[in-house]
Amino acid sequence: MSDLLMLEYGDGGELALQNNDLVLDNTFYTAVYLSLFEGKNYYNVLKNNDDVNLNDEDFETALNCVINRKNLGHIESLANSLLNWMISEGLAQSIETQATGVDDGVTKVNITITEPDGNVGTYSILWDREKMLLKKFEVIYGGVY
Repeated sequence: MSDLLMLEYGDGGELALQNNDLVLDNTFYTAVYLSLFEGKNYYNVLKNNDDVNLNDEDFETALNCVINRKNLGHIESLANSLLNWMISEGLAQSIETQATGVDDGVTKVNITITEPDGNVGTYSILWDREKMLLKKFEVIYGGVY
């Protein structure tokens, strides 16, 4: 398996570059990223999934909530739900998710995927809520001065 590597920098996914070439990735990182940030749309194109409710809150909305125990638990639950297709399809044996507040307005989500052969991969996403708030401020007031 080889995918183009997508990275999250807190303002939308970007394809990784190295020496002006796109970086290939032989891990689940891109599948994790697409599942979390566009999973409902992306996965429904591939397979009709009755478990997914398109009116449900999306992962980015959950990340933009105030950091507290309840919201971190919700992020973990939502991530597990969005990544569960990997277990259903036999790509993963188990998935564990841990969300923590690492700084004021910054959420870190660690995802550990155990593959059927026992290999373990850990993926992390840092989400800076302040960037989202600044974007809203700019839209409302026409710029940040």
